[in-house]
Amino acid sequence: GKPAAPIHRVEISPSVTAAFKALVMGTGATAGDGQERAEIFERLPNPSAFGTIILDAKPVAAGLCSFAGDSAGIAAMRTLADYRNQGLARSVFLVIAGRAYQAGYRLFWLQVETNNGPARHLYEGEGFEEVYRYHTWRLAPT
Repeated sequence: GKPAAPIHRVEISPSVTAAFKALVMGTGATAGDGQERAEIFERLPNPSAFGTIILDAKPVAAGLCSFAGDSAGIAAMRTLADYRNQGLARSVFLVIAGRAYQAGYRLFWLQVETNNGPARHLYEGEGFEEVYRYHTWRLAPT
C-alpha cells in the first residue's frame, strides 16, 4: 500500500546532493569505497529520489530510490551511529518510497545483508519479504 507519513523532515532531491554524498563517503567501509559509491550515485539517471535528514547542521541519515522500468530500487540507506534507533531511516525510506509511489511505481526491491537486523526490521515492517539469498565466495589462498 501507500507509504505512511514520515516523522522527521527529509530533504528530497532528484539527484545526488552534497549532503547525501558526504554521508555516503563518511560511512563507506573505506574512504575509497565511499568515494566509489558516491560517484556511482552521481551517474544514476533521473528520475531518482535522494533523501537526506540534516540534524545538528550535518547529514545524519540518507537513502535513495532509483526508478527504472516497472520497479523502484531502494539503496544506500545510511544513518550515523550516534543517531540510530530514532526512526530516521524509516522517515527517509517513507519519503523516497513515497516519491516513487507518487510517480506510479508499485513494485519495490532492495538488497540487505542477512546479518543486518535493524535494516531487516525496517524493511519487514514496511511489508518487504525475502525473495532469495546470495552468497559471496572466495578462493582460499594456496
